[in-house]
Amino acid sequence: SVSTTTAPSTTTTATTPPAAKPQYGGTLTYPLTADITNWDSGLNGNGGALVDTVYQQYMSADWRKGPSGTNTVNWAAGAGSTDDSSMPMLMESWTMPSVGVWVMNVRKGVYWQTTTTDAGKLMAGRQVTVDDVIFNFNYLLKAPRSWLNVAQPAIAKAATIEKTGDWQVTIKTPVDYLTSWTWFIQGAGSARLYPPEVIAKYGDMGDWHNAVGTGPFILTDYVKGSSLTFAKNPTYWETNPVGPGKGDKLPYIDTLKQVIVTDLSARIAAFRTGKIDLMDGTSALASVDAAPLMKSNPQIQGVKYLSTLPWAITMRTDKTDLPFSKLQVRQALMMATDFTALSQTLFGGDAEVDVWPVSKFLTNMYTPLSQMPQDVQDLYTYNPTKAKTYLANAGYPNGFETSVVVSNVDQTKIDDLTVFQAQWAKVGVKLNIDIRDNAVYTAMNQARSDDQMMYRLLVLGW
Repeated sequence: SVSTTTAPSTTTTATTPPAAKPQYGGTLTYPLTADITNWDSGLNGNGGALVDTVYQQYMSADWRKGPSGTNTVNWAAGAGSTDDSSMPMLMESWTMPSVGVWVMNVRKGVYWQTTTTDAGKLMAGRQVTVDDVIFNFNYLLKAPRSWLNVAQPAIAKAATIEKTGDWQVTIKTPVDYLTSWTWFIQGAGSARLYPPEVIAKYGDMGDWHNAVGTGPFILTDYVKGSSLTFAKNPTYWETNPVGPGKGDKLPYIDTLKQVIVTDLSARIAAFRTGKIDLMDGTSALASVDAAPLMKSNPQIQGVKYLSTLPWAITMRTDKTDLPFSKLQVRQALMMATDFTALSQTLFGGDAEVDVWPVSKFLTNMYTPLSQMPQDVQDLYTYNPTKAKTYLANAGYPNGFETSVVVSNVDQTKIDDLTVFQAQWAKVGVKLNIDIRDNAVYTAMNQARSDDQMMYRLLVLGW
């Protein structure tokens, strides 16, 4: 795919300042922008709900390096993709003896949640084993609609896992080891630990009633289109690794509530009135919305950060009959995009261009655009005259007409595309905005079945 987007700085806000030492109890409520369409990452592309609540992954963000620790990584934007910014989660430790070979030691003392459901009774609160890890690895490899099989079939075909100790597995990923790190070892959006006995009985984790994981919260209720309710997992294994509460048993809160609020104005109103406790970039609270909100509500605390997952217009380069199969067309669209104007128009100047696949927060990997080769810098420099020349050389002297698919769930994303539409029109490219119902959009996104272009969240490896 080709990215033609800027990434805004977004703001995470909370209604109350942090206490000197975290306190136990209470309920935390925050919004989801859309209803759940997929409960199992093995069923439909890069999906599967309940990660970090019910289900866990092999690695996690190293909170010791965040604002409460050494402050070398800003974790507001989520986990990064580098080994020095991650810490073991379900894996106690790991080594990479050679490129593409990962030796991982499974953490002892992690137990499946104890619930009164039939699925919970199947797991019976037993300890997680090496065999659980191997089962889940192979489950995702064999699932035709898992992310790996949809987006990176070569990686999926080449990857292997074997038991090399009572509490150890060795994973080999001979193809594209950086992407393999992100999606196999770190976990990212797909690799998580599902209960083997439940899958053996029911076939998959597609029914939310069967949700049983190792995470800090137990899903107790789901109301379609309305909310998800979680209770504290009393047998959760983790303790706070840093800060005033270091050593405390986690989690702190008793109840977690996710409310489904698809309209941005409704989310802001609920936040302002205290019906929800926080909003962040994934709640579509952009900096232009956050600034006046925080000014009129001084009790709100905020953290500004660069998103590690910008939105992008991706193009079908695999269809030879489409213009995007030609490199010069893709380069022309880059030069026809005024990134400075995008920053000013959409984000009030509060945005940066060179943030993907790494931003300045990943200091060991980041190279500023100003230090890139000139031909790379030229792609990010607005030059419609040169863009027209590239289009003509590619066989499109008068431009062409195309369309981009976008979800109807977030008006801000549609507004983004109107700016691209106006800019590209200046070089003869007519961009039609194809607005789809979110369920249809999600299915197209996960199946990668868009006809020409799609406006989507840009994930490393996708």
